[in-house]
Amino acid sequence: METSQPEGAHLREGGAGPASRDFRLAARIALSVLYSAAGVAHLAWPDSFLPIMPEIVPFPRQVIIATGALEIAGALALHLPRLMRPAGVMLALYALCVWPANFKHAMLAAEMVGLTSSWWYHGPRLALQPALIWLALWATGASARQRLDRTLQPVQRQGKHAAGHELADHADRVGVAPVAEINRIEPG
Repeated sequence: METSQPEGAHLREGGAGPASRDFRLAARIALSVLYSAAGVAHLAWPDSFLPIMPEIVPFPRQVIIATGALEIAGALALHLPRLMRPAGVMLALYALCVWPANFKHAMLAAEMVGLTSSWWYHGPRLALQPALIWLALWATGASARQRLDRTLQPVQRQGKHAAGHELADHADRVGVAPVAEINRIEPG
């Protein structure tokens, strides 16, 4: 079977084949658009976000402006290979950190320019926040499974591909990469 890629080339993006790379690129573009728009909104209208800031946050207006700048920086970093994975982690953590503000926005039904206070908006937004966190990690290759796949690349190039995938499947179920198991993989 003839291939146009060198052996192991499909592993460069965490075990992803061409279709998966296309989906990851599309996801990074979508995340970039989303976070760029949010960043611009935070910078242009910081006072409109003040009602949903949790009271525990010090200097809320300055935090809103800083998060806007960080959202734009993260959106740009999604397209720079050296910064892509750290940007995915940063944006995932950011989405986790703003979740309390999203809950406050929903519970208070606070009015914000351009947004409805309906549960038709808040329900999906709150429910999809974990998916947004996962998407930032998956699209950038920062998830645990992708890190394990990259760790197994030398093993897979030595003809131990099947065992490596069994190990990756096991690690994906438990959420860790058992280093001792990587060292024990035998050719199939």
